[in-house]
Amino acid sequence: MAAANNDPPDLSDVESFTAIDGPGSTGTHHQQTTIANNDNDNNITSSPTVGCQGGGSNIINGLIGLSSSIQESIVRIVRDKASDNGKESQGEIDLADLKKLEVIHTDSSSEHTTITTRHHNHDDDKKQPEEFTTIIPDHGPRPRPQNIMQLPPELLLAIISHCPFADIIRLRQTCKFFRHMASPNNLRIMLGKEELRKLLHNHCKKCLIYDQFGRKLLLSPVGVGDRLLTNECHACVLREKKDERIQVGRKVCLADNSTAWVCRWCGWPITGSRTGVGTGAGRGANGVPAYGHEQWHRACYGEYTSALVLFAFAGFFQFCFGVVGAALSWKYFRDWVAVFAPSVTGFLLLWLCLGFITFRGNRRETYHWTFLLELVILGLWIMPVCFIGKHFADHPDQKVSKSVQASLALFGLNILFRFINLIGNTILLFKPDVTRRCRPEVSKIKKAWYKVICFFIFWTYPASLEQKNPPDQRG
Repeated sequence: MAAANNDPPDLSDVESFTAIDGPGSTGTHHQQTTIANNDNDNNITSSPTVGCQGGGSNIINGLIGLSSSIQESIVRIVRDKASDNGKESQGEIDLADLKKLEVIHTDSSSEHTTITTRHHNHDDDKKQPEEFTTIIPDHGPRPRPQNIMQLPPELLLAIISHCPFADIIRLRQTCKFFRHMASPNNLRIMLGKEELRKLLHNHCKKCLIYDQFGRKLLLSPVGVGDRLLTNECHACVLREKKDERIQVGRKVCLADNSTAWVCRWCGWPITGSRTGVGTGAGRGANGVPAYGHEQWHRACYGEYTSALVLFAFAGFFQFCFGVVGAALSWKYFRDWVAVFAPSVTGFLLLWLCLGFITFRGNRRETYHWTFLLELVILGLWIMPVCFIGKHFADHPDQKVSKSVQASLALFGLNILFRFINLIGNTILLFKPDVTRRCRPEVSKIKKAWYKVICFFIFWTYPASLEQKNPPDQRG
């Protein structure tokens, strides 16, 4: 307490102090004092009061239990009185002046606090004591910081130093204040130059994902700076439609200065090792490459092998249906040239189409030739069906035998297979990128569309995935 240790309270926060003499009254000296305090910008008014009752003690006992703002107000009144007596108002207040002041009444309400004090002049006992009433507006306690920016800079830097680096970058993007507070120089001091460089190098500049080893990140083509985030993760690069760094059949440069192939099945970089566990980037076995096939993830190559097996079974059944259809035409429609000739010709062209699929390998794209062959075979199988249907339509009294029904069923299945192959070869002519189905944030409609495209491609020729930049082409 300021009065308990006989030291006056600190009044350094007082901006101005003005004493104004007011009108007088009988037997009492009237004085009004206005004080401006920069703590809460409140005006404290003191005015004389006549006939106040109530006993009290001296100022030392009276100040005990009062708030610091009230104590300072009372001391200011003493300072004002000392100024009226010719003393220096800006100097130290004498303890004797404090003892002349007596607090005789206090009254606190929700809006203000009223203090009644009595000043005794011991030098002149005949002079009547003067009483003062001080009204102090009550605006509650001093307001606390309303947001984090009002905290001391040292505390803010201590908080920032405990945040993850990604959160610090996000904090820098909120406003200019935190951008300046978390400046590169401050971060370099808090984290260290080498640690800051490592964090900048191993974070994605878009999603701010962190990779300790740098194999989930692609090295920026413009290089890595000490102040900038330049590397990007695989997912962010794949989201960009115009970014062509990740292409099937080519290698990409990773943030750890190594290279990796792009998987031909899913389109994600193959970042794992053959014997160890992968880094989690990409699909299938945590990014581990397949044995003997470095351009495929291990799990992706398993799916591709399954597609090849299904393609082989589908091709075998197509060939069997073609052979059976031609045999039925030979047995039951040998005398019908419009049925026998097209079916046998389609059977022969089927062998030619099988030769294209078997011997073209992964270097030559022969989709335009197989497209023409499938179109011709489709037309050849349609001709017998149309002729037979027209014949029985012209002869409604003629009964359709089971052999004719079986022949029409086989002819219809060959038409269906040839039509699917025709659509598949048409799609292959446009060289679609089927790896887009595995990219992040693909809508459900696009996923369904890619599944339809993949069905026709895998039905027609799944080995087309190896046609673009063959496996033995490096670069």
